[in-house]
Amino acid sequence: MSERIQRVMVITAHPDDSEFGAGGTIAKLTREGKIVTYCILTNGNKGSSDRTMTPERLAQIREEEQKNAARVLGVDIEDVAPEPGVEAIWPADRLPDLLRASDVVVICLPLTKATHHLFTRERFAQMQRHAIIINVTRGEIIRGEDVLAALEEGLIWGAGLDVTDPEPLPKDHPLWRHPRAIVTPHTAGGSPRRAGRVIATFCENLRRRRDGRPLLALIDKQKGY
Repeated sequence: MSERIQRVMVITAHPDDSEFGAGGTIAKLTREGKIVTYCILTNGNKGSSDRTMTPERLAQIREEEQKNAARVLGVDIEDVAPEPGVEAIWPADRLPDLLRASDVVVICLPLTKATHHLFTRERFAQMQRHAIIINVTRGEIIRGEDVLAALEEGLIWGAGLDVTDPEPLPKDHPLWRHPRAIVTPHTAGGSPRRAGRVIATFCENLRRRRDGRPLLALIDKQKGY
């Protein structure tokens, strides 16, 4: 930045720590000796715009952001380490504990004999009354009539269903009109990066096959995924 510019205002919703986010920009400017003032927009309200940003104040804002960050938990039948940002991965027998602790439950399971109708009225009764269920993989993991009943009875607050049971839903199905349900056309797996990732995995597996090395992303036919 030009040496002639000594004072900079940064307007942001939150100080993202990435290199090109507001936090990274503020840190870079302060290292350059600029006087940085900031305006934080929170819930539509303008924050202070006349405070000078210091490294100490930036650290304080980041600490406040962390306190308000979502707590992410997972359940997996495999013994896997949590990804960055995930607090813990619990074993499958702790699914009821996760349901009781969660505001939003996202289903990312394959459909197998073990997961077919895994979510029934019994599972919904274990969830918080304000909770939302989201299913992005296979419709029959949730029993269709039970998710509708859970919404009607107030066992859960809402449902986001990219897949349904049955699929496709009949035109006159109540879920289409339910005020606390959103149904989308089985497109959650779409991504602009998907084709590139598939091609990269295919090419890598060709090299591995040629070299006699283990292949990536193999399907276990006994497990079903």
